[in-house]
Amino acid sequence: MLKCGTTLLQVISASAAGFLLCALFIRSGSLLPSMLMHAINDVYAFMNLDLVSEAGVMEGTLKTSDIVLNMILSVLQIIIAIYLLHPSAGDEIMETWNRKWGKEN
Repeated sequence: MLKCGTTLLQVISASAAGFLLCALFIRSGSLLPSMLMHAINDVYAFMNLDLVSEAGVMEGTLKTSDIVLNMILSVLQIIIAIYLLHPSAGDEIMETWNRKWGKEN
């Protein structure tokens, strides 16, 4: 795979993970769920150490299965984040935030 393709895959994966981490924080009002999900994401990344440099950049040659798995995980993360932030949950989210930080709409 071309270097730019590897970089694009890493950008997509990191963006999807960031979207999910933000959604978890917004929905729960706590950093703990986001921290736990980040730890799970790190474990997955450590399983692919042969592909990643010391700087955390994907440099190895990706197999088709690596690309497909990363894309599936990214899509799942985005779907979960959208579900967590669905407009029907707006009242619950505002209630959580008002309870935690005493802010009104």
